[in-house]
Amino acid sequence: MAGKKKAPTKAVAKNTTKTIAEQTDVPNDVTELKGEPIEVNGVTGVEELAEPDVISKTNGKQVVKAKKSKGQKNNVEVEVSDDKLVTVKSKRNNQSNGDEKQSTSNPKKSISTNGTARTKRKQEPENLPQSTSSKRSKRKSLEEQAIEVKRKKTEKTSDKIAIDNRIETPGIMMIKGRDIVIAGLFGLGPDREQLTNLTELKNYKFKLIAAGSMHVLGVTEDGKLMSWGCNDEGALGRDTSVEDSETRPGVVQIPEEESAEIYSISAGGSHSAILLSNGNVYSWGTFRDKNGDMGFHPDGKKQLTPKLIMSNVKKIASGINHLVMLSKNKVYTMGCGDEGQLGRICQRHSNRDSRVGKQLLLNPQLLNLRKKVDDIWANYDTTFLRLSDSSIYSFGLNAHGQLGVENDDKCVYFPQMSESLSRLKIKSISAGTQHVTLLDEQGAVYVLGDYKDGRLGMDIAENQKVPKVLSSLPQIKLATCGSDNSFVVTENNKLMAWGIGFEEKDDNDVIYYIPTDVDAANRIDQKTIVQATSSDSAVFLLLQD
Repeated sequence: MAGKKKAPTKAVAKNTTKTIAEQTDVPNDVTELKGEPIEVNGVTGVEELAEPDVISKTNGKQVVKAKKSKGQKNNVEVEVSDDKLVTVKSKRNNQSNGDEKQSTSNPKKSISTNGTARTKRKQEPENLPQSTSSKRSKRKSLEEQAIEVKRKKTEKTSDKIAIDNRIETPGIMMIKGRDIVIAGLFGLGPDREQLTNLTELKNYKFKLIAAGSMHVLGVTEDGKLMSWGCNDEGALGRDTSVEDSETRPGVVQIPEEESAEIYSISAGGSHSAILLSNGNVYSWGTFRDKNGDMGFHPDGKKQLTPKLIMSNVKKIASGINHLVMLSKNKVYTMGCGDEGQLGRICQRHSNRDSRVGKQLLLNPQLLNLRKKVDDIWANYDTTFLRLSDSSIYSFGLNAHGQLGVENDDKCVYFPQMSESLSRLKIKSISAGTQHVTLLDEQGAVYVLGDYKDGRLGMDIAENQKVPKVLSSLPQIKLATCGSDNSFVVTENNKLMAWGIGFEEKDDNDVIYYIPTDVDAANRIDQKTIVQATSSDSAVFLLLQD
């Protein structure tokens, strides 16, 4: 957060960059997208799990529910304790299938285990030529068959591989922001108005970084997961009982049976998640709602170390108190749903005290959309989806029109298509508490939502429900939002920002109403910014030589 609200000080903007060609706010010559109506599942029964790869968490136990394969009459349940496999319950009436495996086994192979029995492919014998060279022809035919089978298997599982978000060459992490001693994001000392590489971080090079509200995750060049910041709710995923161990980067231990690499990481207000190359998702910490701590498990307990929650996942995204996962072009959500950010629970059931309670909230559940989903973004209390037809759907908090939908409701509880966003070729979506920043494939930046305190980077006096282009910006390659500000990185490697600044002047917050050069970041010679992520009080940059 930007701290206690104080009388703002208007900053003198320094904008030294060249502008891109004039662009309209939203193209008007594009035919409106009339997508097929989606179908949402509304209130889902607690017992129902839409996909076999969801690992439900009930009173500390995991249950992997596997899909039926041929010859199998009923589902198979595999109970998993916190540490290892405990029992296997078979509900079948006939013979058991020895090929069934827990989805986390043999992580180096294709991730499409699904917890199901694999059916061997049957190849029809080819008619071999009857000649003196029949043995040679037969050998060649068998080799061709083997290649064909391998090709088919590769094609079948290619869309199930986790997206690798790591950069090829590791870089150093630099930070600009306000010190929070409690959070330990930056260590001890005065407010840091300059760009800083902490002493504790100088020994590491990172391939991935992600910032939550008050904690940070980073994946080092040798594949280790590091965390630091506030661990009050278990968001660091490691023991911090030793004094000052929160403020120093420490290694988060991934379960020993996992030999897969970390492909993606996400961090929320008090939870964290990682996606491995085999498609397994581990998460830990806790979720919070308007009434306080919800816990990570339905019984209210926190999760202090990484725990497997789902497999066969392609991408993950964290809001401040919810987690979104993309698997086989389908979307799963879990966490707090009181602002509609889960996209599958009506308002009367979104409270933990409802009849269905936390079972429905804290287990990954499916959004029953008719169309395939290609990408997901989650920020604070909002969720955005891009479907295979390029249309954009959104749900969650909409108090200032930040979802880009025609609905004027404060909260949108089920996915709705945004016609204005669907006309754009969106590359990434980032959001603060009340505003949204969009980056399109041409490097243009659009904003919508709350206009106050410079959040939209333009001189306007009303909220924006339709995306407005920031025509003063040059071509942009990266964009990220803090709670009340936005940061962008130009193609020429300059950092620019607008909104409530991290520094103070005369005990007041400094507000930048238009995009302004961040001088501290732009004084770094011969460095390229390759990743950027924001917390409530800092921006973290990953730099390469």
